[in-house]
Amino acid sequence: IELLKNDEQVRKAFRLANLAMLLQQISTKRLSRRPLGWNPVIRRVNPEGNHRSPWDIYEENQEGNNIGSWRAFQIAFLLMSLQGAADVHSADREIVDLIWFPTGGGKTEAYLGVTAFYILHERLLMDGREGPQRDGTNVLMRYTLRMLTTQQFQRAASLVCAMEFLRRNSLKQGMGIIPGRRFSLGLWIGGDGSPNKIEGTGGAREKLNAFRRGGIHGNPLVLTECPWCRAEIGRYEGPRPAVTPRFTETTWNSARMKGITDHQTEGPLLHCSDASCEFGREQWQNWLPVEVIDERIYKSPPSLVIATADKLAMIAYRPAAGALFGRRFVNGEP
Repeated sequence: IELLKNDEQVRKAFRLANLAMLLQQISTKRLSRRPLGWNPVIRRVNPEGNHRSPWDIYEENQEGNNIGSWRAFQIAFLLMSLQGAADVHSADREIVDLIWFPTGGGKTEAYLGVTAFYILHERLLMDGREGPQRDGTNVLMRYTLRMLTTQQFQRAASLVCAMEFLRRNSLKQGMGIIPGRRFSLGLWIGGDGSPNKIEGTGGAREKLNAFRRGGIHGNPLVLTECPWCRAEIGRYEGPRPAVTPRFTETTWNSARMKGITDHQTEGPLLHCSDASCEFGREQWQNWLPVEVIDERIYKSPPSLVIATADKLAMIAYRPAAGALFGRRFVNGEP
């Protein structure tokens, strides 16, 4: 608490982290999933219902009574972690903290809070100061694959989208500019879970084409809904509509898939299926800040990387993975 009183950067990062956590809670607990459906008026597949974002609910003060508060051990863990996260010379960095709490007790929320604070504080240290760039990979999370659930990934993605929304909209959040490039999340797991490359056998483009045709089930880029507004991402499974001009099988397969676009130079990218969403607009640079293809993770190291234990063990055999630790290679040379 003394640190919050006396250090402006720590205090600002703490406020932004709390706001980002609140927006993440609104997204996961107050918004309902909006499935894809055929809209006969505009003659296209779109998410059903009206678009609402966590920020809309926050501005309207409609988040509800059960959102926006910490449990005692969660806020204690966050406060205990501030000095170690903010001060590179802190003795607290010699200590490994263990959260031991029953399933469903709120451990994920506690460490996501510390994650948000640390990433935001690193960015604020870039503001007009000399020193290293701090907008690369800040946090690594390691899971065994059986423990990594879609829900955990979705919650982490919601938090990163909230942080990115605050970075883009400094006038709305009222706490000033957040320096650096976009906040992003990377899912760094084996090829069975997400594509390791863009081209070739087993690559993202091949899997995406198979998904578009109905040859495989489940989005090969993992996300099944927008982490910000919860509009469905994937393939509409309803019948082909009888309209003029008539959809062929090829054009229908293309029209019914939403939220994934194969960009000519960047490869398959994720975006919201609703054009009204912050992360569904025309420019691909503003699409969802979530990377699941290894090649793109190395090219633009995400702020938060969720990895499996076997993937981290392979770092020595993947020189390009050095990008996660600030080591880049150009034409094979570091």
